[in-house]
Formats: sequence, C-alpha cells, structure tokens
Amino acid sequence: MRHLSYHIDMRRKIETIGVIIVHFGNKKDTFECLESVSLTSHEKILLKVYLVDNDPQNRISRGELSFNLHIKLLTQEKNLGFGGGVNKGVRQALKDRCDYILLLNNDVVVKKELFKSLIPYFNIKNVGIVSPLIAYYDNPKKIWCTHGYFNKKFAFTTYPFMNKYIHETSLPDTIESDFGAACLFINSKVFKKIGFLDERYFINVEDVEWCFRAKKAGFKLIYVTKPLALHKISANAGIRVTNLLSPLSAYFYARNFFILMRDHKY
Repeated sequence: MRHLSYHIDMRRKIETIGVIIVHFGNKKDTFECLESVSLTSHEKILLKVYLVDNDPQNRISRGELSFNLHIKLLTQEKNLGFGGGVNKGVRQALKDRCDYILLLNNDVVVKKELFKSLIPYFNIKNVGIVSPLIAYYDNPKKIWCTHGYFNKKFAFTTYPFMNKYIHETSLPDTIESDFGAACLFINSKVFKKIGFLDERYFINVEDVEWCFRAKKAGFKLIYVTKPLALHKISANAGIRVTNLLSPLSAYFYARNFFILMRDHKY
C-alpha cells in the first residue's frame, strides 16, 4: 500500500493540465462539470479546458461560459461520437503542450483536491493513467467504480466494488485496473506513444480499447481509492440515475465488444 503526499516545491515547473469535456445533451450537466473543474485550480497547476461541443441540436455559446477557467470552445459540425469529440480536444491539448490530460465525462463532478491528490501517483514506475474512486452523484457514499476487469472469454467488463458503500469496504490505496472510464487522468506521453481513441466505436467501449493499447505499450492504469469524482450515471447514453443503457447505446455497447475482440485477437 502506498501513501503519497503532494508537497509544493517552488522550484518545480508548473504542470499544464488539459481537461477534455465533450458536451452532448443537458447543458446543466456540462456547466456543473465545468464549475467543479474551476475549483481544482492550484498555484502549481495551469488548467486549460477544451470544451468540445458535439451536439448540433443543443449548442453552447461563448457567452454562456462565465467560469473562472481558460476555456477553448471547439465546435463540431456534426456529432462525431465520444471518441471523435475526445480526439479533437486531445489534439489541441497536445498542440498546446499540456503535460497531462484529463478525459472527463460531462455528467461528472470532481472535487477540488482532484489534481493535488492524483499527480503524485505518476511517480510510480510505469504509471501512465490514474483515476479516482468514482461514487454516485445521487448517493456519494456508494461506489460506482474503483477499478474494472475484462473477461476475455465472454467479452464483458466487471466492476468488483460497484454499488458497495465506501465505509463498508476495505480498499488498498491503489488498485491496478484493466481500464477506466468517466474520469481518466493521463500523462500526455501515453497519447504520444499509442495515439488517439478509435472513432469507429462512436460511443461505448472506445475508452476500454484505448486502455488496452496503453497497457500493451507498457503503461499501468491505477485507481486511487479516494472518492474524488461523482457520476450522474447514463445521463447522456442511458436511463438517468441507473446503469441501464438506452437501446441505441446498448447496440453500440454490444457491437463494439465484438470489434474489440476481433482487433485484439482475444
């Protein structure tokens, strides 16, 4: 078990963090997400937010972005799916020389100590991706995700501590995972080495597949078991406040695992 502390060293360079948020659906969710990110600022962190508007039917205007953040609004002409939206933001973040990139679902709210708590874990050898424990937005004491495993034989994912109460579990400080979702904090060198999300997936499983490539390239993905993010669950891709998918999202979820299995020869 590792316990790392974050010490302010005035000699170390400021870390530039690019936060990628893909907007689709409810503006209120996106704005609440942005507001939570604005509270994570730190004297040794420079935040750059890349808000990718992926919703032609529910556009966000520059005038609506009254947050204490440096925000680049990147508008897509059409919905290119989650992967397409993320990739647009990541390319801009890399162009702007961000040291780290946070992939954050727009229906997630983060706590102000998110970056301060997670950055030290990149000091662990080969760790390229870090995620916090994610709890339910409507029940912050209940776990949505601490980590996940992929069953190669039957092509499904499992979340060992989902729906358990935090106070009833005895978790190590970190847990290595096969994949992550909703709130992925990534060293930029991972993208530089393995590339971007596969846009063929459109929605669902693209993050799982990207994590597989990262692990094959020698990077570790760990969950830090501190409840630093709250997820509204299926706000845009399913039945809100449940883990149930909409019919369209369920189709992509089932289809995309077959693509993953084929491409990775499982």
